[in-house]
Amino acid sequence: MERSMMNVKKESKRKRGRPQKRWDHDIRQVAGVTWNRVTQERCEWKRLEEACVDWQTDLQKIC
Repeated sequence: MERSMMNVKKESKRKRGRPQKRWDHDIRQVAGVTWNRVTQERCEWKRLEEACVDWQTDLQKIC
């Protein structure tokens, strides 16, 4: 992955003193710490992408 893509921060607001979550924190929560290796295999990356979207959709339904 391009280095610039790895450093993109979310535009969400956090309480003072708390670090902002990066987009890769969400992926790690869904896929685990090995998600970066999955990017090398297109089929696995697609499966991970769909799982992450489903996870975000479920969160929005709860909130």
